[in-house]
Amino acid sequence: MVNKAGSFVLFALLAFSAFAGAKNYWLSDVSVACDFSEDGSADASEVYTFNFEGGFSYAYKDFAFGNWSYSQIKVFELADGRIVSELKPEITAEGRDTRVTWRFRSKEEAEGLDELDGYYEERTFRLEYRLEKAVALYDDVGEFYWKLWGGDWEVGVNGFDAEVRFPHALLNVSNSIYCDCNASWTVNGSTLFVHSEGIQERTFLETGLSFDKSVFPNPVFARIERGTLSEKLAAEEREAARKKQAEEDWKNTVDSVKPVWLALVVLVSAASFWYFWDKHGRELRAAGTSMVREIVFDGKPWEVEWLLRQKVSVNSLTATILDLARRGHIGIKAVKKKALFFEGTDYEFTQLKGKDGLDYVEEKIVNALFGGTDGTTSLSGLRKKYSTAKSVFSSWEETASKDLDSSKFVSKCIGYDGLYGFNAVQFALLLGTLVLAVLASPFPELAWFVALAAAFVIIPFVTFSIYSSLRKKQVKLMARSEAVLALGFAFAFLCALASLLDLAVMSSVALIVIIAAFNLTVFKFVLSRFTEYGLERYNAWKGLENFFNKMNYLKEKLPSDVVLWEKYMVYSTAIGNSDRIEKEMQALDITPPHYRSMSSGRVGLASSFSSSFGSFASSSGPSRSGHGGGGHGGSGGGGGGGAG
Repeated sequence: MVNKAGSFVLFALLAFSAFAGAKNYWLSDVSVACDFSEDGSADASEVYTFNFEGGFSYAYKDFAFGNWSYSQIKVFELADGRIVSELKPEITAEGRDTRVTWRFRSKEEAEGLDELDGYYEERTFRLEYRLEKAVALYDDVGEFYWKLWGGDWEVGVNGFDAEVRFPHALLNVSNSIYCDCNASWTVNGSTLFVHSEGIQERTFLETGLSFDKSVFPNPVFARIERGTLSEKLAAEEREAARKKQAEEDWKNTVDSVKPVWLALVVLVSAASFWYFWDKHGRELRAAGTSMVREIVFDGKPWEVEWLLRQKVSVNSLTATILDLARRGHIGIKAVKKKALFFEGTDYEFTQLKGKDGLDYVEEKIVNALFGGTDGTTSLSGLRKKYSTAKSVFSSWEETASKDLDSSKFVSKCIGYDGLYGFNAVQFALLLGTLVLAVLASPFPELAWFVALAAAFVIIPFVTFSIYSSLRKKQVKLMARSEAVLALGFAFAFLCALASLLDLAVMSSVALIVIIAAFNLTVFKFVLSRFTEYGLERYNAWKGLENFFNKMNYLKEKLPSDVVLWEKYMVYSTAIGNSDRIEKEMQALDITPPHYRSMSSGRVGLASSFSSSFGSFASSSGPSRSGHGGGGHGGSGGGGGGGAG
């Protein structure tokens, strides 16, 4: 017999072999029997016929806590309808419930089989126990309300039969069957018969039988209830109606909140974007409007390009090569070469001692140029060497970006408090949308699954963010645009998986995801502001760029210091307007000594080397996008099967 209302029954059959193949099971027949005595107690039994694919070695059943009680629990294995062995039950507590586990030797274990794929066997188990307090006696009638088959089984059953025998003939019988399946019942004298040709998975079957309570003349082990059954049923109907009305009221309330929440997401996103832009994004004073002739800071070419363009490209790579030549680490010589009827220019590189030290990025460039050589190479040789292999040239943006991060240059120049604050608001809106999805879901079990799955993602983010803040690290993970974007996609995927495709919920998530995507691309630096350190350097380099752009319009005398013009050439290449510098150098007849051998022209460098080397660096391997800069009733219950 399966226990009383609200209990949960689960059969989980697990394999003993870790090397087993695919495992599966189904139930071909289930029979339930119960013999009541005049005192209200019953001897109950359940017989389950399992069909196994793969090896299974134990099973268990949970007896749910309730007003009823069980005792004298026994488990047997049957063959051809006869008991072949008694299995020792292991009884343990599972919360408020009681778990009964029994173990058995699977056939493949007994026969010593190693290969279990395709293995099949049929096993039948019988559970016996004494049942008390299963029948309720009211002032007018007796009631046997029982869930014969639980709705939590992961598999169905092909054939189901229940037989309940009472001590005397049943009088004034009224019975109802509750089941989303094809089931029938009959009462013959003192016996109730219930039959079903098949019960689907996740489907319950219960019976509600009322009768003349004289059936139990000595009800020692029956439940004595006050009042009449009709009063109880009326109270239950009123309670059910109250709950249904409360659910409808709640649903109407949530439905009315959905469009309001979507509007709130739009308004809060817009208002918070404006607030954080005004407070932390908008520059408080004009930046980069002056014109500067001097090179105030000795910046690295890729730092200068990033500060002015918020990206690094092949321009700063070529500028770094020129800077290495200016500082005496590399010699560059243009060589005329003839090929059939055409004449071209190649460039020879010579490794020199240099006037100063090299940093990590510059060392990588020098090693990429001269690694495996005797200290000399050429542009044509580099083309052959790196035609298939990845080099520092092909991954320049990645290399320079890593240096910008490791040197803290970006974080020293740009303040991201506005972006972090706005993303924190978006994160809160995403959590609010998650709560709304759970509350509005027509499938509570799936909704709580989404909430639980999301918690496993959100909790680590929140924990790590708090830990990072306490440690004073620059890793505000929870407030990064990437985190909001990833969580948004994860949440949308979970909602789709659980069929929580509510328009207001998905629209809110989509809006948050789109905003996060824009913050990673188009609005990458809209919510950021220069620090004092960054603004000082931006004004210096932007002022130099302004000077380069207006150089040919200036009436005052231009500087004639050759060393200064060499630096001009480096930084104008990084900025992307070296052609202007070349023209002025030609007009002033200035030939920097370190660049004299680069071509046959008076200036020597011009755009020929920059163009040739830039073309090589761009085609020597895959290119990466610009650096983001960190912008960043009775029991019946259910059952299941499995193997481990």
